[in-house]
This record gives sequence, C-alpha cells and structure tokens, in this order.
Amino acid sequence: MIYTSCFATAGRLGSAVAIARGVPRWFRGRIYEPLRPSRAMLPLKAVAYEAAYQELLAALDPDEIASAIGAGSVMFCWERNAADCHRTMVARFLQGAGYDVEEIATDFGPQQLTLFQ
Repeated sequence: MIYTSCFATAGRLGSAVAIARGVPRWFRGRIYEPLRPSRAMLPLKAVAYEAAYQELLAALDPDEIASAIGAGSVMFCWERNAADCHRTMVARFLQGAGYDVEEIATDFGPQQLTLFQ
C-alpha cells in the first residue's frame, strides 16, 4: 500500500515522500522529482493544470514510481483537500496500474501515526 496526504496532516512521518514543487523548511523527508509539477504548471487554471499533469504522468512508468516511492510510504503535497490536488491524479494513475493507494484522513489520532513510522 502507498499512501497520500498533505504536509500538515502527516508530513513529519519518516515515510514521507514529497511530490510538491516546494516543501516546508522543516521537511526532512525524501523528494521524488518526477512527480513534482513544473514551475510552469503552477499558475495554470484547474483544467489546464490537470491536462498538463496528466501529460506528465503519461510519460512515466507506474511500476518505476511505485518502486521508487516504496510500499508503506506517504506521498505528500500542500493541499489539505485531496480532491483539489495532483496527488489524487497520481493515486488514480497508480491504482489504474494495479497498486493500492489510500489517502490518510486529516482527522486520525496519534495511535494511527505509528503505523507509518
């Protein structure tokens, strides 16, 4: 299983892998460059951004992504709402290739955090 979330929810987990263009100053996890949106994508409106990001994904191999991210890891970006975020596009892309990907809810307790450390 690969997980997704935002920096605010679980960005301090040892299994964190950033896929955002920028990261918080305190972030010490890994960064997976191939899934980071380009600077040119950032100012795009939602429809254009989604098209550009889908084009980026189409050029990537889901098996390579899953292997590089690693089972049990959490892919992170800034958006609290997963529906508004490219991590959801990545999750769907990986799910389409047969991988289990799940969003970590923003309202889980400390006992659940230990599962990902």
